[in-house]
Amino acid sequence: MTPQGAQGVAIRRAVVSDAAMVAAYRARLLSERPKAVRVQPLTEAHERKEIEEAQANGRAFILIATADGKVVGHLGLWAGTEPHNRHAARFGVSVDRDLRRLGIGRRLIETAIRETKAWPGFCRIDLECDADNGVVIRLYESLGFVVEGRMRKSRDFGSGPQDSLLMALVW
Repeated sequence: MTPQGAQGVAIRRAVVSDAAMVAAYRARLLSERPKAVRVQPLTEAHERKEIEEAQANGRAFILIATADGKVVGHLGLWAGTEPHNRHAARFGVSVDRDLRRLGIGRRLIETAIRETKAWPGFCRIDLECDADNGVVIRLYESLGFVVEGRMRKSRDFGSGPQDSLLMALVW
């Protein structure tokens, strides 16, 4: 897909019938870090269960970016389930390697922000990211996220322990 083709990317909530496409996408994504330890299987059944759980939750969703009949981006957002943390959620976002820096991740995050701002009593979204990924940190900052903390040597995707940043958007 060319940069112009990114305009044809659709952003929407995942439904159960998307499970196979989501599993294929996440398997492609994981192949970028082959030495990373993966606890959960990347199967259609796993993705179906995750989509069903998000749909039943009420304060959770999975957004997908689709193009040419496949998933090219993914955002999973889960709010707390207890009375003391239902006002806040954590998300993770990813985009296919060949389509990064075309605005797809921004569109996924903007959609998540818009949807959660409509939830009664909701006021916080947070995330964890690699501390050395300046491109993604600048994206998050441009959307209003601020660094709240650093976790030293918290991740290891096969090249040794790396720091993570905790970032949040609060309104």
